[in-house]
Amino acid sequence: GEYEGVRLLKKETVDQMTRNQIGNLRDEFIGAGFGLGFGVQDDPTRTKELGAVGTYFWSGIFNTMMCVDPQNKLIGVVMTQSWGLGSSAPVDISDRVNSLLTP
Repeated sequence: GEYEGVRLLKKETVDQMTRNQIGNLRDEFIGAGFGLGFGVQDDPTRTKELGAVGTYFWSGIFNTMMCVDPQNKLIGVVMTQSWGLGSSAPVDISDRVNSLLTP
């Protein structure tokens, strides 16, 4: 929450934004929790997304994807321009990176 020495967001604000805010309600498609603007990996046994607990992510309509994994200090951005749900490129890339991190 800081840029060029100027605090933009409090740590507590970012913590709230990236914490599951919906409890046990889950989206059938992803299975993750939802924070304030992001999908949140809070239970690896329930979610199809790979990544450490605390990872937050979002994807866009043309198969773009971003994820932040604070535990492993990683940020990923995949920018593709393919219409429809047929392309699995962002998830394939994310899966590959996570497989390299998992012992």
